[in-house]
Amino acid sequence: MARNRSNYDLKDVDISKTCDINQAKFLKKCAYLASKSILTQKHGCVIVYKNEIISCGYNFKINNNVQYKTDLSSYVTPIHFQDECSTEHYACGFSVHAEISTIKKVKNKDLSKCDMYVVRIGPFSNFKYSHPCKICADYIKQKKIKKVYYSVNSII
Repeated sequence: MARNRSNYDLKDVDISKTCDINQAKFLKKCAYLASKSILTQKHGCVIVYKNEIISCGYNFKINNNVQYKTDLSSYVTPIHFQDECSTEHYACGFSVHAEISTIKKVKNKDLSKCDMYVVRIGPFSNFKYSHPCKICADYIKQKKIKKVYYSVNSII
């Protein structure tokens, strides 16, 4: 099941019953990409132009000293873990979200006629809720991507 968000409002439209064969293919590709992520929250993403995938990616961890972090300083999220013997949380690196990594691969191309698909998978390859976070949503809006389809909790 996936939802469509266009014009950057927060209204969700369930497309699960009207999903065409291409949309199903793109969602499946996202799920495959998400499975490549080593993070707990596994997200995959594709950008589509005229029913062709022009970019794809998934979320990944970067270390504190990686150049990617400098290039994307506004778009990285700290990854935290909690010590079993303490209530303190520690940063153990940063993650780049699937949406950001996918957009960055297309450099300065016009994305205003493109759609984006984002999927998060659970431990049993089931779809999980994957609404883009505020930072990703703002970046998607800045790039003028036409429509965003994202997964909700369901079986693939």
